[in-house]
Amino acid sequence: MKRAMTLAEVLVAGALSLVLLGVGLVLLRRLGSASLSGSSQLQLQLTTRETLRKIVPMLKLATAPNSQQTAIYTPDIGATAANVVFCSPEDLLNPNPPAFNPRDPFYILLQIRYAADKRQILLEDFYAPERYTVLGHQVSDFQVARTQRIGLRLQMERQATIRDSRGFPKPIKFQLSDSLQLPE
Repeated sequence: MKRAMTLAEVLVAGALSLVLLGVGLVLLRRLGSASLSGSSQLQLQLTTRETLRKIVPMLKLATAPNSQQTAIYTPDIGATAANVVFCSPEDLLNPNPPAFNPRDPFYILLQIRYAADKRQILLEDFYAPERYTVLGHQVSDFQVARTQRIGLRLQMERQATIRDSRGFPKPIKFQLSDSLQLPE
């Protein structure tokens, strides 16, 4: 004859199962929150690096129109600003620019600037600001320091808001710097 479980044993087993299920759900929720937080931070880092990878080659194209001028107009040496104005032999805003003709050179004055109201970094024509393209979104700060006549240090900060394990908003920041030396 087989012995069946009593009502007390069934209730204890059910209660233990519910406790273990509750602990498992809490751990699963925290694991999901940590995974989401990690992927959000990684996405923030990748987009910041991608924006700097767009900016640096453009600045390396900076060329002085003659021997009396420099390729970088602002900021001044030793100064820091939220923009950099430079001279380029290519119109970086035109998707199909004409070929550079050394006999009849045409230089364009461009500006990379931080638009704080839109939280964007823009590449724009210095004399026609309505001609622009967006290089980066969700930027909380952008600084350009001119370290020497042909040296620049770029610093960018991005900020995003994620939800923590309890569902509350939590801001995360990522800051990236890059230094470059322009060709003479």
